[in-house]
Amino acid sequence: MRGFFVLAKDTTFFIDAKDDPRDRLRVVVGDDKQPDFKPQVKVERFDNEYNVSFRLEANDEAVVSKKRDKVEWAGNKRKADFYNEPVSELNPEGGYEFDLTLYERPANDEVAFSIRYKNVRFAYQSELTPDEIAMGANRPAHIVGSWAVFANDDPVNRVGGKNYKSGKVGHIPNSLMRDANGVTSRTNPQITDNGDGTGRLVIKFDKQFLDNAAYPIRHAAGLTFGFASIGGSSAGVGGVRQGGGKATPASGGEIDSITYYGASNSGGALNTKATTWLGSDGTVVTNGVSPVVSASTTANWWTATYSSKPTITVQSYFLGVVAETFNFTFYYDTETNGGNYHAHGSDTYSTPTTLEDNGGTNYKWSAYATYTETAAGSPMPYYQMLRNG
Repeated sequence: MRGFFVLAKDTTFFIDAKDDPRDRLRVVVGDDKQPDFKPQVKVERFDNEYNVSFRLEANDEAVVSKKRDKVEWAGNKRKADFYNEPVSELNPEGGYEFDLTLYERPANDEVAFSIRYKNVRFAYQSELTPDEIAMGANRPAHIVGSWAVFANDDPVNRVGGKNYKSGKVGHIPNSLMRDANGVTSRTNPQITDNGDGTGRLVIKFDKQFLDNAAYPIRHAAGLTFGFASIGGSSAGVGGVRQGGGKATPASGGEIDSITYYGASNSGGALNTKATTWLGSDGTVVTNGVSPVVSASTTANWWTATYSSKPTITVQSYFLGVVAETFNFTFYYDTETNGGNYHAHGSDTYSTPTTLEDNGGTNYKWSAYATYTETAAGSPMPYYQMLRNG
């Protein structure tokens, strides 16, 4: 990761959080279009094809300074520190922090940020639904009440090109704020999207927390932008077939591979396979079952590469993954654009057959498939969301 560079008369700073040409990610602190410093963070992903910025609604008199690996915006009533977040349980792929400290109670018991964005959409992660509870899903406390951020155009991945994976740009967790006595409260960020590239993020503080708070309150906004490409929730899959999200490729071709994120929870390595089904009747396509992929107990992206590639045409398909036993933890987010999926509750790992059950539309699994487009002769993937049983 590269350090800060100064732009525009010391009023704007940037850091290349990822300098990978396939997944370039830049963070800009301040607004390079303004003559003075603004308390703002902008995250640009995939060479700025997608971006989102958060600006504190403020008219405070403040002093801006760069201190080692962070930028500080300091006023009399509050200050903000801007710095990189390392890989952690909260941010499994790292992130960037807009850390707000309050020295007194905020007006109207809230703090607000204006939002500007380009080609993304926000998906709220609620508490687990009865269906998710029934399937044994898990959603950590910092994911309940959080927001997943997706590429709005659901981009395709091209071999040798940008690695969009399953189209997730980042995640805004439901963080903890902490007062001077160590008492904590969830930030519960609320996002209003105006639908025109603008919006608002508001932190409405718990009244009881503020009534008893000892100042300063640190991490008061809890505004972390995690660089996650994986889902924040998880569920187990096993010796039953897992149907994938239903959609149609733009053109015919051959599927090269299916990639999915998860981990074995069996105490050791676990065999998994990917499968492709016809969307029309749920039958397995010719060569649709992939070779075995051994998944370890460490969560990771696993790629099942076909030795004999399934041929696809311009019609709908389901993709899925199946594990040898019910001991594979698979990751996802909830989203209204997740895509319809089907599943089968009683099939075997060795011979997946026809799908049966329509499972709904609100699961966007951390998975994608890559196919070689016949017409153009160049590889490009068609990704689908996977489903557990």
